[in-house]
Amino acid sequence: VDVPVQFDRRGNIEFLSTHVNAVILYKDFWLKKEGGERGYLIIDFEPQTMVLARGRQLTESQIISRFYNNLGAEYFAKKNYKLAYAYYRAAIIASADHFAAYSNMAQLYIQAGDQSQAEALLRYALKINDQDPVVLRSLQSLLLLQKRTEEAEKLNEVIQASNEENPHYWIGLGMYAMDQKDFRKAISSFEKAQKLATGFAEIHQNLATAYFQVGNQERAKEEMKKFINILPEHPKSALYRSKITAR
Repeated sequence: VDVPVQFDRRGNIEFLSTHVNAVILYKDFWLKKEGGERGYLIIDFEPQTMVLARGRQLTESQIISRFYNNLGAEYFAKKNYKLAYAYYRAAIIASADHFAAYSNMAQLYIQAGDQSQAEALLRYALKINDQDPVVLRSLQSLLLLQKRTEEAEKLNEVIQASNEENPHYWIGLGMYAMDQKDFRKAISSFEKAQKLATGFAEIHQNLATAYFQVGNQERAKEEMKKFINILPEHPKSALYRSKITAR
């Protein structure tokens, strides 16, 4: 599931977590499909992000690849580079299209001083996904490390273009601004996200909160109404209705 772009820094390592929900199918589960088909239950491991857009189905091999990639990242953080390499390699073997595993393995080669192999891995990852901001920034950092300033600067346009067209990037910035209590900056970021995407209830929820914090209750209520239109049966909608009608 696509989620806002947010990094978690631990020491000198930055982690970007992607997001996978589990869908359990069973005939007696409460979320039943139309036509009497099997019911289903969605387990959202980070419900606080409130991402409501449908995700992309992963194969079993792709799920295993992500599991191995996560273990590789944990061992990389512990500076156990042999095990990190083993798990990144296992991730790539499990799913050859998992570009993040190539990008992470490149960091191991940088640690080992093999910048040529690291660059080859990053460029291969970009062949799979040429818009990924992490891979682009990793390649740019490597080029700067090699004093290839002109090549690195050319990537600025690609990185910026990728960010500008990515609503999740702006949602991430907005959520960070909310955490910092910078509500006007949050409004600016969420408004940019809103121009790039429709049907994102979480944008309207955050905008309603931010507008309320800066004292603009009319705009806050407008965003509440937009949220209600998207998710009329959501428990949050009942709360918003009471706030809109209250004097």
